[in-house]
Amino acid sequence: MPEPPPPTTVAPPSGVAIGRWLTLVATLVFLAAGTARLAPQARLALHAEELRAASGVVTRSDVLEHGGRDYVTARVTLQYSVDGRTYVLQTSGRDGQSAPASSAEAFAIRHPVGARMAVFYLPDSPQISTLTRAPEIAADLGFLGFLAVVAVCLAWSLFHRRRRIKNEVHNAPGDAPR
Repeated sequence: MPEPPPPTTVAPPSGVAIGRWLTLVATLVFLAAGTARLAPQARLALHAEELRAASGVVTRSDVLEHGGRDYVTARVTLQYSVDGRTYVLQTSGRDGQSAPASSAEAFAIRHPVGARMAVFYLPDSPQISTLTRAPEIAADLGFLGFLAVVAVCLAWSLFHRRRRIKNEVHNAPGDAPR
């Protein structure tokens, strides 16, 4: 009589949650990038009463299309001088975020090439500047706060999982422990 084939074994599912790890890494990357992008604006907002004004000249003003007329941003470049040094401010109608076409075009029209306008800068760091005395960062801070909460929750779920002992024996009800 032929021997029966050996029993097949199925490997247990991996204990590594790849999807959660990738989500955590992506969240941390977006959190770091957003924080780096927002840091100068936050500094301007925190020191709004200390900002000084300089006269700037618009050197570039246009609307950039990103995949069609419904997804555009305005880009405006200004040159200004502080204590004999020339600085460049590149800004947009909504700080680089996409906006409806009408608002980007309106922002570019309000800032024509050659126009003189006030640029507000930090006295100790003139390269950090803005067109408004009070930059609005509340929405960005809210989004970064949300990302931080997501990152903490993901990290907690990855590192504080209930771990099973590898050689744990589960007896059926009524079985006596050995």
